[in-house]
Amino acid sequence: MKIVEIEIPEETVNLEKSRPPEAMRYDDFVWCVGVVFSFTARALVVDASLFGFMKKLFGALRDIQKTGQPVLLNDENGAYQISLSQEGDMIHLHDTFGNGSASIRLDPLLKETYAEFIRATEELETKIPSFLGNEDYNKIKTEIERNIQALTP
Repeated sequence: MKIVEIEIPEETVNLEKSRPPEAMRYDDFVWCVGVVFSFTARALVVDASLFGFMKKLFGALRDIQKTGQPVLLNDENGAYQISLSQEGDMIHLHDTFGNGSASIRLDPLLKETYAEFIRATEELETKIPSFLGNEDYNKIKTEIERNIQALTP
């Protein structure tokens, strides 16, 4: 069973292709590129921006490792509210809106989410090659990769 899957809906591809690539800036990438995150065989499903959610998720995991305190991931538009907590080597994710939960060991969560992020960005680059020439796309992608690698043992 896969721990995390990222699905890029065809609607997202069509929408992002319709935007002029040179007009997309860093903040646009944080808010745009809507995907579906599925944790532990769809036990928890989150519709979110690929880059925005990844930034929040790995920021929260970093904070949990430093403080041991639960963290709440909020979507500014109210699409999701995910509570993250840690017990030993287990990370518990719970949608406070009642849309599911998952408990995942930290090390596999980090490694598989990183691998799935790389796969998803490669899919995006294949379907929307103009992203590769966008400096802000490359900046946010690299930033997230570094944040993930910093947490991965």
